[in-house]
Amino acid sequence: MKPEQTTLDTLAALLAGVKWKLPPSLGEMSTFLQKELSGVRREAAGAGPFLTEAKLYALQYSARQLTQAADSTGRMEATPEAVAALQTTVAAAKQAADSCGDILRKDWLLALHETLRAMLHTCWLPRVPEDCITSAQAQAVCDGVLACARAQELRLVAAVCDKGGNLLNLRRDDDAFIASVDIAINKAYTSVALKMPTKLLASLAAPGGSLYGIQHTNGGRIVIFGGGVPLQKNGRIVGGFGVSGGSAEEDSDMADFAESLWMAVCNEA
Repeated sequence: MKPEQTTLDTLAALLAGVKWKLPPSLGEMSTFLQKELSGVRREAAGAGPFLTEAKLYALQYSARQLTQAADSTGRMEATPEAVAALQTTVAAAKQAADSCGDILRKDWLLALHETLRAMLHTCWLPRVPEDCITSAQAQAVCDGVLACARAQELRLVAAVCDKGGNLLNLRRDDDAFIASVDIAINKAYTSVALKMPTKLLASLAAPGGSLYGIQHTNGGRIVIFGGGVPLQKNGRIVGGFGVSGGSAEEDSDMADFAESLWMAVCNEA
């Protein structure tokens, strides 16, 4: 589990980005939530008290009101990009709550999670085939990973491919290595082509291993170090994720984060 401040910073970055994609009424709500979250982040960093029980109750009330509005007035149309970005933000809110040790702050983050979920369910959700990952979802996962990386002062490249190994989305952060572009893409490809995380390949591809020399096949596209993971939906591989630019351990951690983020997005779909 990542430190609380990292999860809060990741959530703040995603919330700041999603508000521009949402319908106006939800965008206004996300702006309010962003301001409140700024106070929570400052409190978590030691800047002094911010949260009160009154703020917690107000947020819980907002979640109930939004849920009732979705049930009574119907859902509003939103773009696939908005829905995918909001799903990722919902997942990040739950991870932030899970990493929090302060009881009041944890309860507030859980209320934020429920508010964001209610916002999500006021949107019309586009139907997504069960055996695929959409380009909007791919972009949202990449954005989520880069937000988490920035919170740790990392500058990375993230890529998502479909179940056939074809590139769906590529995100390169400012100052990320140029060489990381091809590496991230090939990590995503490898995780789909071999149906396993790339960090498992080092020992298998070593002399005497069952896949010795595999990195020299497939036109040199097979990567045998960490940073690539297959993305699954309902037990079936629907795509692959790859990240590059940090150490082998940092890339592996970011890939694991991408996988957990994707599974949370699937649960919210």
